[in-house]
Amino acid sequence: TGYGIPELERRELNSRTEVLFSNGLASNVNDAIKADFRASTAFKPNAEQRGQYRELGFSTVLSLREDGIARGTSALITLGDENANESVIVPDVASHYSLNKGTSVQSVPGSIMGAFALLRQTYLDADWFSAQQPRPFTDHSLEAMAEFDVLPKIIEVSNWQQALTADKVGDEFEFQYVLKTSGDSYKRVDLIKSSGASLIVPIDFPEAPAVDDILLADEVSLEDLKHWELAPFNLRLLAENNIPFVITAAGSEKDFWKNLRLAVANGLPEGAALDAITRAPAALLGVENLVGSLSEGSLANFVIASDNILQA
Repeated sequence: TGYGIPELERRELNSRTEVLFSNGLASNVNDAIKADFRASTAFKPNAEQRGQYRELGFSTVLSLREDGIARGTSALITLGDENANESVIVPDVASHYSLNKGTSVQSVPGSIMGAFALLRQTYLDADWFSAQQPRPFTDHSLEAMAEFDVLPKIIEVSNWQQALTADKVGDEFEFQYVLKTSGDSYKRVDLIKSSGASLIVPIDFPEAPAVDDILLADEVSLEDLKHWELAPFNLRLLAENNIPFVITAAGSEKDFWKNLRLAVANGLPEGAALDAITRAPAALLGVENLVGSLSEGSLANFVIASDNILQA
């Protein structure tokens, strides 16, 4: 989530002039590389947002700023009424990446291929930079990549093709990405399984395409129709193929429980569903001693339901 993290305003250019230079700060030469951002340093409790997540049954969230190709680190936040000092459980939990340059107004990268190229070049630069003693110059982003290299690396992708390409980048630099997918892994579940990656899976299932009007129906592609039909089966197929996954409310929010129940109705085992929103995400982030289960030493955060929470 972006809970408690101020949103950045996108700067608009007044012309189509190519922008090649960065903001001039002692950071990366490309403004889409924001690896030095730490969500914990910008976090401020937001009562309205907090209430919305608590109404959904959540007591802990992972907060990050969704901006840039290297987005910096996320913080583990409890949704109690405490101030920021007490709400931040773990200040740096994971490093986050994407293929979207976000608020950067630089002209590059301008394509998915360019985003992957920048990502690979940044890893090469970080490896070289961390080996230099003393440092030849100051680069807060490269310094942060070295400092937080041991954290889980989560990359957000838009489809299964990007997921497989991102996994190859991880293989090149000898680490395993956690893939925040788009919910279409069912299309090539065999290749997704062969990646060995753990998945963060949204359940923002598409709405039924408008086909009642013959003119509108002609505009609906077979691909869109099949995705509407098969997306609710995605989690079932992941479970059946023993692909490790956790479930995120990102994108579904108010429809979270409705969609999760739909996934269960379409074959996702109830135990796997509960595990994917409790124990499994905590273990994925290495915080299972704090959250994710009712066990000695864990935070006393829990949800009480009057009936089976996964049944309508």
